[in-house]
Amino acid sequence: MKGLICQDILWWDGGGWYSVNKKRADMILAVTNEYPKLLMNNRLGGDYPLDWSTPEQYIPTTGLDYDWETCMTCNDTWGYRSWDNNWKSTGTLIRNLVDIVSKGGNFLLNLGTKADRTIPEATIKRLKGIGKWMNVNAESIYGTTASPFENIAFGRCSKKNSDNGNTQLYIHVFNWPENGKLVVPRVDNKILSCFLLSNENRKLLKVSNLGDLMIIDVPSEAPDTICSVIRLDIEGEPAVMNPPKIEAKADILYDRMEVRFNTDVPEFNIRYTSNGKMPSEESPIYSENNPVVLTGSTTVKAALFRDGIRVSAIREQKFTKQAPSLAEQASNLTDGLKYEYFEGVWSGVPDFGNLIAKDEGIVYFCDVTVAPRKDHFGMRFSGYIKVPETGVYRFHADYNDGCNISIGEKDVLKSSSRVVDDAFKKQSTGIPVVLAKEFHPLKVDYFQRIDNSYLRLFWSGPSFTKEPVNAQVLYHKVN
Repeated sequence: MKGLICQDILWWDGGGWYSVNKKRADMILAVTNEYPKLLMNNRLGGDYPLDWSTPEQYIPTTGLDYDWETCMTCNDTWGYRSWDNNWKSTGTLIRNLVDIVSKGGNFLLNLGTKADRTIPEATIKRLKGIGKWMNVNAESIYGTTASPFENIAFGRCSKKNSDNGNTQLYIHVFNWPENGKLVVPRVDNKILSCFLLSNENRKLLKVSNLGDLMIIDVPSEAPDTICSVIRLDIEGEPAVMNPPKIEAKADILYDRMEVRFNTDVPEFNIRYTSNGKMPSEESPIYSENNPVVLTGSTTVKAALFRDGIRVSAIREQKFTKQAPSLAEQASNLTDGLKYEYFEGVWSGVPDFGNLIAKDEGIVYFCDVTVAPRKDHFGMRFSGYIKVPETGVYRFHADYNDGCNISIGEKDVLKSSSRVVDDAFKKQSTGIPVVLAKEFHPLKVDYFQRIDNSYLRLFWSGPSFTKEPVNAQVLYHKVN
């Protein structure tokens, strides 16, 4: 093992059929810990996240709170497959690169060499296209960090800090404006310069402010139909006029709901309304010490103001008051949940109601370790959950590979394989639901495709934050 460590990075490709258990991972880490500068990805196994995450064949919707790189193929398969001619276009690959960089990630692109060690012509063509684009726009990719903007409808943005404390914003334009006016969210900084990277003379573009927006005057035609890049140099760190965030436990309420606002530019005032009207200079100013309390259905709106003038877009969120789902008058209950065990090969959670169980029994929580095999199985857990008080609840699950949760007839959580905290374990957050105090029917469906079976349930409620669903609140009916 020590003989292999001659580089700065070890890129593990474990998981699935090649999983390393915790005992073996600990043995490997005992060696790698002797190399403190060594970086390793999260695919070693043993449930160790290590240095960075590796989402595969997709780009996260938003940036992640940790280092990551998307691993993706030029077509649909890893390695070389003579029959796979579903190649991603050069434009798609370039825009994927820009999308990933704008969210703070790296792009690992698989080339798929042939048996004779040559690269397919289709791949070479795409690499040349990417290289041609990079010859003009490389500075907008290398050494940059994630966009300071929440969203840019026409494209993406990346950022680079200068040694003198100023900032370069690289505005990547996918959809060029026909009227020659590129509308960008406003930054409250002095504009030093603005020009197209494709313009060798760096001819300056006019930038003007219009309320919460910046208007950049651009040529009538896009320099690059795939992605044109504008460099905007500003003084200092970007003070972006993103609208204030609206924070609440849920978008439904039972009796009352506290709403708070948050902004990255606290020197500005947050003005809001809770009656659906547009915020104005006459609207109340939000204070951190005084959350807004809602008692009925309404729409909350908020924006940033300075000197009585709105300088950000308006953010809004609808809140709906709901009556609680009634509890059941359950009797003859005892501790634990019933489980049914199934075997099969599925790509998603199947309808266990149409399948024949191979085994059944009782567990005190959703325990998938009672399954006699490691892969290609499913389990249904059923019984009751005891709700401590009437109010808004939300269920959460960590799992591999799929999990659905129902309360009574209502589906409150569905699997989402696109939200991950490492290469294999998934996380999903369910929809909020108003539940009355006492017992409610609970059903949890789980399936496991390949190694590393895992299931943990959590919930949050009116008087507690996210915590495990423990055995003390789970029951089943005795016949």
